[in-house]
Amino acid sequence: MFESIYPLIDSLLIAPYRIGLPSIAAFWFGTAVMALWCTVAGELSMSLIYIWNREYYTDLNRKMTRMHNISVEAVRHKEKSTFKSANKWATEYFGKVFFSHAALFAVSLWPVPFAMCWVQSRSSGIDLYAIPHTEISL
Repeated sequence: MFESIYPLIDSLLIAPYRIGLPSIAAFWFGTAVMALWCTVAGELSMSLIYIWNREYYTDLNRKMTRMHNISVEAVRHKEKSTFKSANKWATEYFGKVFFSHAALFAVSLWPVPFAMCWVQSRSSGIDLYAIPHTEISL
């Protein structure tokens, strides 16, 4: 199945590189369009995952806020043991919220390695710049 879809995907991805600009400008324009497509695909993925798990994220935020408020009230009433317990749970929920958002961010990055692989396969062996006084090129 991939063999039948790949030519369609390839022609869609290569189109911005072939818009009739000088070769260097076309490369940078095509790469900018590729980055935009990766950003859009990543943001859509992240949004879908967030919507799918919205109840979980909302519950975590609610619990974190509730425990924080309890710990603040405990400080105002000078109840040290209540403060310590509530603050411990608030910290626990903060960690879960933080790392769940980090995981959401990671979801937005999935298109990048595929785009890099495609660009490598299409532009392998093409030198854009040569580093002066060396045999190294980019």
